[in-house]
Amino acid sequence: MKGRITKYIDDRGFGFIKGSDEIDRFFHIKDVKSELKPEVGNSVEFTPSKNDKGEAARDVFIQPKVTESCGLCGSLMVARKGSHSYFLGCSSYPKCKGTKPLTNIEKPPKLKTVVLISCTGEQRPGRWKATELYESNSFNENLACAKILSDEVYILSSAKGLIELDTEVENYNVDQSAKTDKELDVWGAMVAEQMKEQGIDVDNSDFIILAWRHFYKPLLKYIKFYELPFYKVSPQDKSSKLKELLKERGV
Repeated sequence: MKGRITKYIDDRGFGFIKGSDEIDRFFHIKDVKSELKPEVGNSVEFTPSKNDKGEAARDVFIQPKVTESCGLCGSLMVARKGSHSYFLGCSSYPKCKGTKPLTNIEKPPKLKTVVLISCTGEQRPGRWKATELYESNSFNENLACAKILSDEVYILSSAKGLIELDTEVENYNVDQSAKTDKELDVWGAMVAEQMKEQGIDVDNSDFIILAWRHFYKPLLKYIKFYELPFYKVSPQDKSSKLKELLKERGV
């Protein structure tokens, strides 16, 4: 379907497209498949879709703005989509077959996927590697999904903050949902600092947070691009949401 970008928030990496059917659809920077940076007014081609927020657009191709003339006949060049990217072709085609490459295009950031999963209160007694400390089926399900989605997976611990999968951790009893807003803010700042120490580029990483609100809310002020699969999802529907998440990515 064809449409036009009506809103784009650059520092958050998302916006809206009004399609030829006059429906407004949400899109994220990771849905943009061309090498152009989204701007309000861009003409686009996309595939209509739906997500947990409603109408959405995926496989978004941005039509470049062109002011160049054909070197063979002087006609205005237009952007055409090849098998992998856009190129400039003469508007007088097929009479004139002049072409030019598209150059000096500002590309959107290439985002690295980082998955964060929350800890659980169901733990083995003693000291264990983090992946073995937490006993619940829910944690193991989240971990299995996270490993499919990315090679960079971390655990959000209510006591320790950000921990690597192979870190040894002592059993603890800290309820994240029982923390005050101030305590959650302190915890969020600690995790943000730990991400820097781990070398995570928070401005150019796409975070998938497999956790409930009291884990992800304190972090949102520190990251630009994120996905919250469990937003407005009940615990009973979590497994179905994980399957849907993998299906969206062709897994």
